[in-house]
Amino acid sequence: MQASTGTAIQVRIRLFASLRELTGESTVQMEIPAGSRAADVWAACVQRWPALAMRRQSTVLAVNQEFAKADVIIHDGDEVALLPPVSGGSGNWRGSD
Repeated sequence: MQASTGTAIQVRIRLFASLRELTGESTVQMEIPAGSRAADVWAACVQRWPALAMRRQSTVLAVNQEFAKADVIIHDGDEVALLPPVSGGSGNWRGSD
């Protein structure tokens, strides 16, 4: 993990659907180094729950309810959600009927 100042910040991690089932957790507080990026949060989650490692390619991260790329900087008090792929529906949605 990258750390810019050597201090720690608190983030709220939310896990949804199959990721919640895999870890047995829905919401946890996690301490990470200041200056961490979304990718660093993912790495910390994998360290805590090694079974997540196999899910990286299909997991989307959101920071404060917005989809985030790996290089987004995380701030104290941010919420980071781990979202598994969503499936279902008929596949014929057209926008408006």
